[in-house]
Amino acid sequence: NGETLSYVDCPLGRAHTLLVLPGYGCDSKFSAFTLAQYEAFQDHRIIGLDPRGYGESTKFVENWSHEETAEDVNLFMDQLGIEKAMVMGYSTGGPAAAWLALRHPDRVIAVWLASSIPLDGSRVQGFTEDGRPTGRLVATREDAEALAKAFAIFGTHSPDAEKFYSVITSFFIPGCLAPVIGHYGMKLYHHAALAQTARASAQYANATFNITPMKTPTTSPSDALLDLQCPLIVLHGAKDFLVDVKQARAVAELAIAENWAPNGNISYYEHDSGHFFMFEYPQSFCAMYRKALEVEVEAAEA
Repeated sequence: NGETLSYVDCPLGRAHTLLVLPGYGCDSKFSAFTLAQYEAFQDHRIIGLDPRGYGESTKFVENWSHEETAEDVNLFMDQLGIEKAMVMGYSTGGPAAAWLALRHPDRVIAVWLASSIPLDGSRVQGFTEDGRPTGRLVATREDAEALAKAFAIFGTHSPDAEKFYSVITSFFIPGCLAPVIGHYGMKLYHHAALAQTARASAQYANATFNITPMKTPTTSPSDALLDLQCPLIVLHGAKDFLVDVKQARAVAELAIAENWAPNGNISYYEHDSGHFFMFEYPQSFCAMYRKALEVEVEAAEA
């Protein structure tokens, strides 16, 4: 389709191939290198992918839905000759990972929603371009564009490392758990946030995502989960306040209780980390990941 997607490939092991889609303000390096440092992933081949407008990927045409991003990922797998893999979507990357599993079930062994936007999407407070609350939820492209400009004012994409660090530790990562400003992981995160150009489209895609049979303030019901043919594992942090754990847990547990997907394919696992599990108690995230991997994936393959 004329776009060029950047990626990193960490061939640590051969037991599992894991394709990782980054969250808002992140990129392939931040996502893949973060996981590659942990013992829990040393038997994995980890491939971090930059969607359009992330990292070094192009963005000639904007993707305004996560479903469109999933189609790009499918084409990317063709280009690399990846017949089938596990796919992990972190935060904003979660919905695209879910759509890939729903639209191309032959490509996905299991889909992981790690600190992800919930199954019924996100409800985000709107802001004017100069940073004032609108009193309504983001529901249109215009709302999303104003929010993206407000984010820039707040410093979420500031080229000033100290300002960026101040914003992140004030609103996203508890200061007592955040790495120091010169930390390699924080440098990767800052570089990724600067490079991201798909800002408004990411916010709009989050607000209009919904694969559940529930109506939300910004979306209509969907029967998409009826097409789920692989394990969909929601892996969320008990201390996640950025993507509210209460919403993620409630929707996932309702999906399980009411059998929204066939064959009990949805599961929910909760660890003790926050949204940025790579900085907030990563050992808890890794332990829960290995437990879910054994129960939901490896046991089925045995």
